[in-house]
Amino acid sequence: MPIARILTIPLMLTGLILAGCSQTSFLDENMGRSVQTAAYNQTIDPYAGQTTDPIEGMDGQSAVDAYEGYRSGFKGQKASPGAQMGGTGMTY
Repeated sequence: MPIARILTIPLMLTGLILAGCSQTSFLDENMGRSVQTAAYNQTIDPYAGQTTDPIEGMDGQSAVDAYEGYRSGFKGQKASPGAQMGGTGMTY
């Protein structure tokens, strides 16, 4: 077998391997874009930190009272026998 024929196949394989590694793919260019888009779409107001307007809603003391009332409503209660565990549908 001539030496040219013996070297042709390894050289062709080397060229194919190098050609496959030379360019970045479409996936590399868009890596993480779906996560960024989902986070942006779930943001109610992306510019909320840039405003100096006061926040409307409950004042601090009313919020604390509502929270404490909610928490104290469960004191002394035990779980019912057919209560679900963690939303799995399993009962205990």
